[in-house]
Amino acid sequence: MNKATFHSYIFHLFFGAGQSCLLPFLSLYFRYLGLTASQVGIVFGAKAAVNMIWAPCWTRCSTKFRKKRFVMVFSMFILLGTYGLMIIIPPASQEISDLHANPSDLITSTSLDLTTELLPNPSSTLSITVSVDINASTTPAPLSSTTPVSLLNYFSQDSVYNSFANIMNHIHELPKQINTVIYEKVFAAVMALIIVGEMFSAPAEKLADDTWFEFLDSSDLLEKYGTHKMWMALGCALLPPVLTTAIDRLPCLLAELGQYKIHRILLHFFAFYVLMGLAFVCSICFPIYSTKDGKKVLQRRGRFCRGLRMLFHDVQVSTFTISVLLMGFVQGATSTFLFWLIQDKTGAEQIMGLCLAAAFAGEFFMQGFGRWLVSKVGYAPCVVFGLLVLGGRFAFYSLIADPMYIIAGEGFHCLSVSLIWDAVRTYPDFRLNPLVMDRSANSVMNAFYHGIGLAPGCFTAGYIYDWVGLPILFQSCAVLCGVWAVIFAIVQCCSRKSPKVRYSKLMQDEEEALSDGSMEYDDDWLEVAMKHQK
Repeated sequence: MNKATFHSYIFHLFFGAGQSCLLPFLSLYFRYLGLTASQVGIVFGAKAAVNMIWAPCWTRCSTKFRKKRFVMVFSMFILLGTYGLMIIIPPASQEISDLHANPSDLITSTSLDLTTELLPNPSSTLSITVSVDINASTTPAPLSSTTPVSLLNYFSQDSVYNSFANIMNHIHELPKQINTVIYEKVFAAVMALIIVGEMFSAPAEKLADDTWFEFLDSSDLLEKYGTHKMWMALGCALLPPVLTTAIDRLPCLLAELGQYKIHRILLHFFAFYVLMGLAFVCSICFPIYSTKDGKKVLQRRGRFCRGLRMLFHDVQVSTFTISVLLMGFVQGATSTFLFWLIQDKTGAEQIMGLCLAAAFAGEFFMQGFGRWLVSKVGYAPCVVFGLLVLGGRFAFYSLIADPMYIIAGEGFHCLSVSLIWDAVRTYPDFRLNPLVMDRSANSVMNAFYHGIGLAPGCFTAGYIYDWVGLPILFQSCAVLCGVWAVIFAIVQCCSRKSPKVRYSKLMQDEEEALSDGSMEYDDDWLEVAMKHQK
């Protein structure tokens, strides 16, 4: 057991550290490639939506065919390959030879020498050099089949001006058309790579979590479930500040290999490869529970429907679920564009690393004391308080001028996002086991968080950023959190609690229930037995 625990903790440590070194900084890399805010929002939203669909599918298939280790190792390999190919995509601001404008296609049989230079900026202009022979005679020569005709002698002064103006207007539109094509190709390449890579790498984290839960459940050590998340939070808190501090000490351009330039932002990818490579090695010997004598594992029927019933079986419970979805929606703005705010305010990458360290240090703290805090304060008050703190963070981000203050705002991550998650996961209606949240409800909740909360939040945040700017985006999220906190509090105070679902009714959803239907549990046998003991 000690060996299995060590492998699990080391895997989650490296996995969390690798993720924190790259994934929070992907929005900066997409900005470096030349993507707009709406395009970045579409990419992150598509990533979350694909994760919602494919992570449960791969997990179910691996359980059905008893190939959990193979699927986990394969998904880790695809994860490394996806971001390994991403650095090959060239930035849209670099010169692309196959899309260079050819002036000879625009002007023929003239003495105009056009030299075009495409600048890195999408709003760049064309530098045009016009070579005219000033020693040529200005007296018009008679036209004949044997007399050479020059451009200035052939046209009148007005005709020369009009023709030159038309040429200049046509050439002025050329960079915009070329840059549009370039940016669309870069966006399409990033989008395709993210979608295909996420389809096959999505189950890595979910499969590791489910497998570790099953292993502890089979060993009657379920009270240890959750400690692996502390190791993941520890890795996320330690590595980013070290990496960003080192990056800030380096020049912007590290090396130049021909036409390929190694920018210092690529160090995030290199750190990701090293740490995820170590996690890949640990996944090969990850502890996986398997039944003895090759007996097939009984599958639960209707886990998705059962999870839905647990999450929405009455009004009070539904408000907890909607709170998680709303939190995912507004988190799409933070996870995508918070580092853009720091960059716009001329903040260094070291500030970004310290923001991640503050957020994950608070999450590490809440892994140990979150359940105790929720039990003392209450489930509904913790959700209301967490929503208000989350809204306050957004309002604070929209008003500050110094990016250093964002570190303090991220320090309240533990009292907003982490506190809400702890209140939801320990809510009695979501638990059959007093130690952990029901796996069906947990799976549906995580899928909804990514697909219904985070994905639309990223889509919307990108378009709002392009439309009205980042301050209005954060202020809108603050208002949304505040309004829902008031509605949540009113519903919790005014609505009546529905009767709790009986244990025997839940047992009928399991395959272990009697299939012949000869026995029906009209009464809760567990409740009756406890009464007789009294």
